Amino acid sequence: MTSRDPLPLRPWGATRMTRFAGDGRPAYASVELNPDTQVARYFDVDGRLIRAGKHGTNKPQTVSQPTGGSKDGENPAPLDDVNVTQYVPD
Repeated sequence: MTSRDPLPLRPWGATRMTRFAGDGRPAYASVELNPDTQVARYFDVDGRLIRAGKHGTNKPQTVSQPTGGSKDGENPAPLDDVNVTQYVPD
């Protein structure tokens, strides 16, 4: 930057930033990856699982959803099942 260059503009988002209220330390003591779900699990200093508070936790549920098939009755197209993953509360 030379002395003739204008000062860089401050990004709009930076004008809305405030200081973080926390003390900077994480709320967990350790984290591990669940080998079945590939989701991180957070533990406190006593080794207890930390829940997500008001966000809750979810588990995946696979639902079969039939698609296709014409309804003309004379030459119906075959149905095609699609598996859809939904997340339901624990």
